[in-house]
Amino acid sequence: MYLQGNLELLFNALDSMRCIDEVLQMDWKLFLHKAKPHKPECDKAVNIINSCDSDPIKLKKALSTFPSLVLKYLAIEVGLEMLECERYKNNHAIVH
Repeated sequence: MYLQGNLELLFNALDSMRCIDEVLQMDWKLFLHKAKPHKPECDKAVNIINSCDSDPIKLKKALSTFPSLVLKYLAIEVGLEMLECERYKNNHAIVH
């Protein structure tokens, strides 16, 4: 399950909720392993976020309904996906 739409908007919304700073201090692999039993709940949250169509008001409203575990999961996922996008850009950059 992948996040779609404006990843920066989601990152900023999670950051405004103080979720980003918290996950930066965490062991992401350990957290994702412990979150496995909650995967259906996390996947449902990803679908809800994707359905917001990058609308900041819908996004913040949706985020406010999720429990802490799901918010942390989303913060890690958006970080990983933004990192993957950056790697892709760097690997496909045209050098002049």
